[in-house]
Amino acid sequence: MKWVKFRIILARVFFYQKKHPLHSFFGFLAILAALISFNFLLAFEESKKQKINQEITSLGPDYIRIDPYGQAKLTIADAKHLLNKSLNPSVQLLAPIKTGISNLKVGPNEAQVSTIWTSPEYALIHELELSKGRYFNSNDMFDSNPVVVLGDSAKKQVIQGVFKKRQFVFVDGYPAYLIGVLDPANTRAVAHLENTAILPINSIAAPFSAAGHGIEDIAVDYIEIQAVKHQVDQAVMQITATLLAEHGEQNFFLTTQDSLTEELNDSTKEFRVLGLIFTLFSFIAAAFLISAQMLSYVNARTTEIAIRRISGLSPEDILKQFLAESLVLCAAFGMLAALASIVLINLIDEIFIGDERFVLSLRFYVPIASMVIALAIGIVGGLYSSLKASQVNIFRILE
Repeated sequence: MKWVKFRIILARVFFYQKKHPLHSFFGFLAILAALISFNFLLAFEESKKQKINQEITSLGPDYIRIDPYGQAKLTIADAKHLLNKSLNPSVQLLAPIKTGISNLKVGPNEAQVSTIWTSPEYALIHELELSKGRYFNSNDMFDSNPVVVLGDSAKKQVIQGVFKKRQFVFVDGYPAYLIGVLDPANTRAVAHLENTAILPINSIAAPFSAAGHGIEDIAVDYIEIQAVKHQVDQAVMQITATLLAEHGEQNFFLTTQDSLTEELNDSTKEFRVLGLIFTLFSFIAAAFLISAQMLSYVNARTTEIAIRRISGLSPEDILKQFLAESLVLCAAFGMLAALASIVLINLIDEIFIGDERFVLSLRFYVPIASMVIALAIGIVGGLYSSLKASQVNIFRILE
């Protein structure tokens, strides 16, 4: 009996959606807007948390990263000053880093990869392990023949099978000897390095030298440091004092494991507040449009309501009927809108973000939460019209 009633409700909902396609479109659009804003904020928050968590787990407790502010720059000369043990005794390892995107080519095979120009200490700071070959050392830094270490994914795109010893790889048209491949199973922070080429920072000195600059003038994106164990706070103070003396102002900022954890907690709170505001606003707008749509159905079905009342249905039965129709309508719209919002989020991620290190992520509970919101919209939006339907004056209609 309940299944029969449900089928009747489905038939009624389908009939009136077909009869009023414009109402249906705006109702669907309202729920879609509500769910997209809700899903996008959840996906963005989850992605941001995952990215920062990746960074936190990839860092040791003694890790420090230095970034320049705005138009300011850090140079290899700054890195050398920070290695001065008399000024910075708490600095154990240091790696200046410059990043970019490069084209790899081996024979007919080509691939676009992330590129890191750095020093041998980078491998020690990140505890890199290799599946084949070796990482570059201080001798390679000053060798006239450039060398390169590839992430596992980058290697597979240009070289099939095991690479040969002293295999040539062209990086942006310049030849370099492939000396090692990172181990994807054991490399810490592997998500950042799978599709990466790592080269000695000296290998980018040639264009600068040609322009009349020495290697010390090369600007780097950031500098990574491993402090002496349990001396991060001392290292931060020493680094700050050294760079202030060199730059004359604090046009740089330092990141540690503690500051990243604090950033994660702060961003989570901010996104929860934003998510609540956006979801509430979208919820009210969607409920209003669904209410208007259901009210138009009530006005178009006053004769049907009167006949059903005469046939013995109570006002409570009429209220339940229209509320059930509103729920079924919003559940159907909710399923379609949840699917559409997931597709749109993936498109936004692919077209506008497109950063392999920052992928919008949806958890399994998001579609369930979307359906709960859609049903809540159905209850709130359908309640007023259902009350109006239960209070229809059947005698005036029959006159």
